[in-house]
Amino acid sequence: MAADPNQKHQELSLDFFTKVIKDTDKFTFYDDFNVDKDWEVVEWFEKIKWDSVGMYTEGCPEMNGGYDWVGFDTNYMHMKFHTEIGTHLKTEEYLKDIALIDAISDVPVYVWRINDKVQYPTKFDVYKELDNVKVIDTPVTVWLLENLNIDINDMMLDEEHYNEDAHRLIAQHFIPEVLNGTA
Repeated sequence: MAADPNQKHQELSLDFFTKVIKDTDKFTFYDDFNVDKDWEVVEWFEKIKWDSVGMYTEGCPEMNGGYDWVGFDTNYMHMKFHTEIGTHLKTEEYLKDIALIDAISDVPVYVWRINDKVQYPTKFDVYKELDNVKVIDTPVTVWLLENLNIDINDMMLDEEHYNEDAHRLIAQHFIPEVLNGTA
């Protein structure tokens, strides 16, 4: 939460809690500490599902069955995503993976997203300048709308998945532009 400007918390760099333990000409060893050097900023690695948080409106909790209220959303997928997947620690891990892929491969790697529902780092070259990884900032939904005037958000099978026609449009129009460097 410390990096959530919507909650009026100060903006922190992605590597704010990352410390260099050892730096040699062959490698740099990093570790992650959950407090700053002055113990004023603490890393809270849980992400909150805002629509499940609200004021307790059931009267006195002790008189009404305890503290079981809507704000304590404990279903499996919510807990899995917001305590393991959707945290800045996972973003840090992801960016380290991107840096490693870039360092060990001479094959071009393209990073893109289908829509803006995906949390996308604003900076990918945190741990090294990227030579082989190409990041496409514009989501496919925006690119197709701007370039072909096609809204694939109307081509959904359900709330999450696009139909075959949407995937065909991506394969036939967006991917070639990515490979040509023009997306």
